[in-house]
Amino acid sequence: MPVHNETSNSRNQPRLGLHNGTDSSVEHGSQGYFTGQPRARLHPHSRAPVQDATALEHIRQLEDELHRTQMELSALRNHLQPRETIIPAQAISDFRRINKMAKDISRTLTESILREKFSDVPNPTTLDMAESVRSSFAAAIGGCDRLVSLVMLGEEQGRPLEDVFEYGLRSIINRRLYARIFQPFHPSLRKRRSVNQELWSVYRQMRKKSQLISAMWRANTFSTLEEGMDSRKVDELVHDFVDHCSNELGILKGFNDSGSDFVLSADERHQLEEIFCFAYDWNLKVKSGALFTDFHPECLVNDDPFDSSSMVPYEDLKIPKGGEKILCAVTLGLRSSEVPREGGQPWYVWQEKVRVLTGEYFDDPHQEVLHTNASRIKGTRPKAREKLEKPETRARTQA
Repeated sequence: MPVHNETSNSRNQPRLGLHNGTDSSVEHGSQGYFTGQPRARLHPHSRAPVQDATALEHIRQLEDELHRTQMELSALRNHLQPRETIIPAQAISDFRRINKMAKDISRTLTESILREKFSDVPNPTTLDMAESVRSSFAAAIGGCDRLVSLVMLGEEQGRPLEDVFEYGLRSIINRRLYARIFQPFHPSLRKRRSVNQELWSVYRQMRKKSQLISAMWRANTFSTLEEGMDSRKVDELVHDFVDHCSNELGILKGFNDSGSDFVLSADERHQLEEIFCFAYDWNLKVKSGALFTDFHPECLVNDDPFDSSSMVPYEDLKIPKGGEKILCAVTLGLRSSEVPREGGQPWYVWQEKVRVLTGEYFDDPHQEVLHTNASRIKGTRPKAREKLEKPETRARTQA
């Protein structure tokens, strides 16, 4: 009976799971015997994943909501980020332009007045003005109740009319701009004094704690007030400024004994309107856009004593002795300030000192000693005399 050699046959048969790597006893092992590669531990349900449409939709909705939240957070961060809308250097430069515009309009008005009223008077002085008009003009300029002032060197000694008009008009225009635009918290509050004072008081209290927080409050409050200003209301402010300037200059009353009226030309009115609008826009930009620095226009009284910390002599003349009173503040000044730390005091810096006219401009004698009445322009300084002796000036006065 033949004997089956099972052992030899089994040796010739491949061992399941070792040759093709499919034996279940090895399948879940950590490593194949022949390949040496790690085997993944698969989840029992991963061989036939179920696509849950509801779960996928929920995930998509969560992703969309996350994206919207991130966008809103970014927008909020940008909104809260303090950003100035005006460059400080540009604010200072534009302020100087206001002074330049006041200078130009004053010269235009002076030439017009001299041409219309004093063309037949050689080298006119303030003594050639009607006394009542001279007094009215002096009152409008301010600080002219002393023996020596911008209008008069003494009781019988006049000043060159060209200089008096030009610098006097600049002083009047500057003071009107300051009172109507720069001094109030907002130009619309000039006549609402209690509200104006309350807003300034709140702002100063807030500023003691934080420069940025108080500046943002000031900017937002000012912008809210500005939203109530339509073109009609702004036009009313412009026309009120021009009319008051005209009345204060005494232009409508006549400057000599003829009693004839002097009316502003359309171009002159336009120049006054233009300087008001430019100053209004400057004030708007600074008070609603400057956050890290505050700007403070300054207007000095014509009777103030000279102070080198806030004033410089006009045309770089020598600095007067202490206590000498100025004749006229020719320009507006500008200070900037910022609060360096919480609870600290504002730190002020003069960006543009006030240029003032002193007796040195006219070569006034020391301690207000009067000149003789031999020459009406003897008291003028050489530059003033040269201006009166220019060919174009002689032609204008002789026309």
